[in-house]
Order: sequence, then structure tokens, then C-alpha cells
Amino acid sequence: MSGRIVLVESSVAERILIKGILQSAHYTVAALPDVAAARNDLQGQPADVLLIDLSVAGTGALALIESLRADGSQIAVIGLCPHADAARRIAALRAGVDDVLDRPVPEGLLLARIRSLLRQTDSRPGGDVADSAWRALGLAEDGAGFVPAGRVGLIARRHGALPPIISALVDRLPGGARLFAPGDDLGQAAPGQPLPDLYLIDALNEDGTTAAGLTAILADLRSRAVTRHAATLVLLPSGREHLAAMVLDLGADDLATPDTGPDELAHRVRTLLRRKAMADRRRDWVQIGLQAAITDSLTGLHNRRFAVAELGQMTQRAQAAGQPVAVMLLDIDHFKSVNDQYGHAAGDCVLVEFAARLRANLRAVDLVARIGGEEFLVAMPDTGLDGARGAAERLRRVIGMQPFALPDRPDGKGLGITMSIGVALCNDCSVTDIDALFARADRALYAAKSAGRNMVTVADPATMTAA
Repeated sequence: MSGRIVLVESSVAERILIKGILQSAHYTVAALPDVAAARNDLQGQPADVLLIDLSVAGTGALALIESLRADGSQIAVIGLCPHADAARRIAALRAGVDDVLDRPVPEGLLLARIRSLLRQTDSRPGGDVADSAWRALGLAEDGAGFVPAGRVGLIARRHGALPPIISALVDRLPGGARLFAPGDDLGQAAPGQPLPDLYLIDALNEDGTTAAGLTAILADLRSRAVTRHAATLVLLPSGREHLAAMVLDLGADDLATPDTGPDELAHRVRTLLRRKAMADRRRDWVQIGLQAAITDSLTGLHNRRFAVAELGQMTQRAQAAGQPVAVMLLDIDHFKSVNDQYGHAAGDCVLVEFAARLRANLRAVDLVARIGGEEFLVAMPDTGLDGARGAAERLRRVIGMQPFALPDRPDGKGLGITMSIGVALCNDCSVTDIDALFARADRALYAAKSAGRNMVTVADPATMTAA
């Protein structure tokens, strides 16, 4: 996995050593001696990872990290710190460091942690365009202080006498933890409860949890749709660096050992729950964004982009089944006068109510879309000429029989609205005939307008002229 890493290390010997390790893994490395040089470098060009000696310039390292997070930077940050300095470790995590590794850090573990964090960062949409898109959809980031309650599942061989580090953590969790034993169905929710947001995997037991056992648990979680996006934190015995590196490469989100302090472990759990909640929201945003891309925001109908593509699919299915497809183009008569006389707010109300009446009087399989200002499309699969003409006349009556309510109209009266409809029938359409089908329906609509409006005109399939 390629990427650019900024290394901040005050020791020349350590800087050279770590730079060599990173370059041998094909990373681009900027090896710098202090925070000032790092700040200048990060302002000049982007980086994927900041690897920083937490003892550099006293609190200067933490100040740099805090400023990066305050600016919204999603750069992955790894701090290097003696394990005995628990206060500095927790301060760094609270400042925004993604992980703190003990010095001296084993080469394999360092590279595995970098790979793990890069995978997590790559899954986050970022940049000015993405941020603007989220804001446009009304989807703002949660504040840094927001921590969801979350649900935790504990996978442990022994339920009766949990290790002190786990017991202390479970006592801090608002909802405790749901216990799983190896072999339990990790994707089966408890009655009346959702599945965990975070799985805490206990690999501290005295008989040892083998690499194969951990592999099976992590693979099981990642293979299921219902648990794939859950966070995972593995508790390993101290000194098992090779196993730790393997677990990270298998997809674990974080690690802890019996030496991890209770405050630090609780912080790591909160961070994982917060990230998991944010990842869930981002996936929801993608669905919302996709829906917004194919929907007319005013009426809630499909837009022209979707309608053209869906009509192509509809005619393709109809051709394979030997069925006809009817297409209508509908245009509100004299709509410009509504806007001119009553204002655009009134015009919008008419469009919204017009769309609602169309939806309420068509089948679920019919395609309904707003394809222009006051122009709409209806496509009806498995519908012949008589059915299309009858449906069009029914829609014309539904629109014309009941006045449309207008906001703030002084006399309180509704506004009479009519529409013209052009219908074209496709008995043996192919995807390449879509433009011709539209053109025939459009000519039929023009004929209805020219003949006095508030009527239905059907295009003759044989002559491709209005009939």
C-alpha cells in the first residue's frame, strides 16, 4: 500500500532507522527533526500518515495534532511513546492521535498499524467537494465530543472470571456487554436487541488463543453482512508483537494488552464506537445521495436522468417478454400564467399536488417522473393502446375535476388546472428506439396543445404522426 508518511523524530539515529523501515515498505517518507519542520511540510503538501515522537518539543507534538484535528484533517496519526508514560499516552489519544505505539516499536507491528489506519482512512470520503456535498444534503459531521452509547459484545472463553482489565471496562459501559463464547453465532441478535457495534475479543486466557482461532473469529465477523461493519478490539497478551501485527492485517481495528490502563482502554472503546457510528452515517449518506441524484427535490418524483435510464430498461424487458410499453408526456396548460399571477410559491404548490395526484392514480409498476419545469413523463409497461388511452383520459379528469389549493389566496378559492397529454405506444422497442419514442410522444403532445389543450392525443405507431 503506497502513501506518504511524515516522520517526526528528534533522535538522528532513530530517524534514520525508522525512515529505512518505511522506505523498504515502499512509502514516501519525509523524515523531520521537529514540530516546526513538520508543520511547514504539512502545509506545503498532503500526507497520509504522521508518525511522531510524542516527546518532541514538550507539548509541541500534541499542539500540532490538536491543530490538525481542529482543521478537519483526516491524516492518520501514530504517536511513539514509552509505555510507562501512561499520562502522555492518554493525553495524546485525547488530542486526536489514532494510536500510540510503545518504543522501541517492532518493525512488523509498525507497518501493520500503518496499513490498518490507511485502510480506515481510505474508507472515509473527504476533501472540499465531499464535505460540500454532505452539507448540501444536510449531513454535517458530529462534533468531536459526541460519543454514542453503542453496544458491545464480548467474545471470551471464560464467562465466570473475566480478567481485571475486561471486568473494569465492562463496569464502565452504560449497557454492559453481551457475552459470546467461541462457537456462538456472532451474527445472531439477542431477543429484542440489535447486534453489537463493537466486538471485544478476549485473547488473554492462559491456555492461549491460537492464531487460527483469532483468524476464524475475525473472518467470521468480516464475512457476514450484519457484522461486517462492526468495530473490533482484540485484547492480546503483552509481548506478542507478531500476533498483534497479524491481527491488524486480518482487519482488527485496535489492540490492547493487560498493561493498557483503564482510562486508555475506555478511551479506545469510545473512539471505536464513535468511528463506527460515523461510518454507519456515511453509508446512509451514500444511499441518501444516490436517492437525491435520481429524485426531483420539489415533487419527490424521479427526475429526467433516472427516467431516461429506467425507460431503457423497461423497454428492454418488454421486448424480451413480447409486451408493449406506453409512454405519456404530460404538460400543465398555461402554467406560466400561474407563476406570473400568483407567484412561484403557488406554482410550486401546484406542481407538488399535480405529482401527488399522478402517483395516486397510477400502478406501482408505472414510471412517473418530472422531466422539465411543468412537463412530466409516465411510462406504463405491458399496456396496449386502449389501456394507455384510458389511463391518460383518467389522469386528465383527475387533474381537471378538483381545483388546486393555493397558499394565501385572498378569496380562498382553488385554481382550476388542466393538462395536455401526448401518448406513444411501443410494441417492439429496443433501447436504441428511446429517442424516437420520446419524439413521437412529444409530437402527440404538441398536437394536443395545438388542438386547444386539455386533451389526449395518441401517436400512430405506424405513421409516427399524431392521430
